[in-house]
Amino acid sequence: MKDSASPAAQTDQELASDATLLQAIYETALLPDRYDAFMDAWQARLSAIVEAQISSDLTRADRTLHDPSFAYLETSLQVLLALDRGRGQITPFSDRPGRARMAFSPDGAAVWYNGRAQEQFGLSRNSTIHHLPFAATLRPRLQEALAALCDGTNRPEERSPVVLNLAAANGAAQRFMVARPMLQPGSPPLLLLEEGSSGWSACLAENLRDGFGLTPRETEILGAVCDGKTLSFIAQEQGRKVSTLRSQMKSILRKTGTSSQAQLVTLVFSIAAYLDPSDPESDTSEKGLWHHTLPDDRTMPYHVFGPETGRVALFIHGMLDGVRLLRLLEPLLFANDICIIAPHRPGFGTAPACDRPMADLPRAVAEDILHLADNLGVSTFPVIGHMAGSVHAFELAARGQDRVSTIINVSGGVPIRSIAQLRHMSRRQRTVAYTARFAPAALPLILHAGIRQIEYGGVQEFIAALYDDAPADQRSLGNPEIRALVAEGVQFATAQGYQGFQSDSYQVVRDWSQLVAGSTCPVTLIHGRHDPVVLCQSVEDFAAQQPARMATLIAEQEGQLVLYSRPDILIGALQRVLQDNGDRMSRTMNSTFTTTAPAA
Repeated sequence: MKDSASPAAQTDQELASDATLLQAIYETALLPDRYDAFMDAWQARLSAIVEAQISSDLTRADRTLHDPSFAYLETSLQVLLALDRGRGQITPFSDRPGRARMAFSPDGAAVWYNGRAQEQFGLSRNSTIHHLPFAATLRPRLQEALAALCDGTNRPEERSPVVLNLAAANGAAQRFMVARPMLQPGSPPLLLLEEGSSGWSACLAENLRDGFGLTPRETEILGAVCDGKTLSFIAQEQGRKVSTLRSQMKSILRKTGTSSQAQLVTLVFSIAAYLDPSDPESDTSEKGLWHHTLPDDRTMPYHVFGPETGRVALFIHGMLDGVRLLRLLEPLLFANDICIIAPHRPGFGTAPACDRPMADLPRAVAEDILHLADNLGVSTFPVIGHMAGSVHAFELAARGQDRVSTIINVSGGVPIRSIAQLRHMSRRQRTVAYTARFAPAALPLILHAGIRQIEYGGVQEFIAALYDDAPADQRSLGNPEIRALVAEGVQFATAQGYQGFQSDSYQVVRDWSQLVAGSTCPVTLIHGRHDPVVLCQSVEDFAAQQPARMATLIAEQEGQLVLYSRPDILIGALQRVLQDNGDRMSRTMNSTFTTTAPAA
């Protein structure tokens, strides 16, 4: 028996029992397409430990599991991060989560930048535009662009963008930055610099892969070539043989019926001209995106959907859905005189992270949203919490007792008090939930490895794993528009890495009943009967605890994606809430708080 074995023998047995897991850990660090195999091995190991060590009652203090294999996960995370640093950036291929963006004041000071810009250019609060590695010959154009911001002879939004290129290493494609003004009502405009895109997108990759029968690896290579990479550069970057890439390129040419790379690229972008790439990173030029400056100088991007003069509701996105899915609702919003304001939470989309402890982030989000509502002149409003946003909706109601008129949670979570609630989840989501609750030290590796799979062209594979045993949601994903919006949500969530996802994972797997008790406003819970993550029965039981306050609207044929497939249910709930007490924005552009919108 193990108890009588020597310490050395025990170690040998532990390592032997973990051989499959250890192999999967290190393979996924090197090969992102092995992520599914890694998750299967991790699920088997963690589930066995949970079943052996955790009782059904989770209402007592949090319990963190211990197992010898966990130490290897931290080591593998460090290997993964080292590999990413060695590559310079995580991936040159399709489905990149974001491009570098930064904003400069007219005197050239950096006033905002996203995580990708900080990573690529080493920016800090003391940086100026002159720290960027532009060729000396291009600096006069930068000076002209900055000077034009203060020139009152014509409106900033009417000025043409300035295209600037950065020198590239041998074999790499040149990087282009597009400089254009960004309006800032009541203050001088800013100069927004955004990394240019080749036009490659998830939508284009999917169409080429399906239309020509390309393999995932061939699609990645095609994306790199369309991004300006040479085969030799790709080989060096990926540690592969040029001869192998040439063979794969011949296969691509044969399948597409083209005779040269030039003809192939022409074909690709001819197809792209007829597709809506649905690129979630095009937000900076999208009508309806604004930016609000918070008291600590963080920037909160937020969208406005529907008529700006309509009755206002606030929307809090979840961990994998983003905000642009609300485009599905826009015809209904205009028809019903409803305006939805949808901010990016810290660490998601393009919103800078907030340096609060993880357990305190719901309070920070609530304070941010109340500050935004003050600036927009919205005194009372219903709040919509989507999926993981449900936790934040209750926190917001607790912080803004006299402001939040109603909570409407869609596919929202409920406080986790029993392990049965976690066991019900679909396989992939249960694995992440178990990790977040019982082995939080392993969560960064799980999330980081998943993001690498996404960035290497695996968005659809990632989504398929989330809903692998959810027929109702698979039916919804059969709608190309819904599938594209779900993919955008995944990319929105991972645009700055795994930190935002990590925070949400921490919140949603715990008992947050104290947030529910902190508010008294009415609550409506919209839920799909076949939700694969939050058991519909647990939502009905949750509502039954306060029947005078809570009501449920159950979509009998739907799953977790009920907001995508049945947006009319939310609109009906909003209409009932706003019928008597709908507030409207009274935005003042010369407000003491800065709210900015990008140029048209």
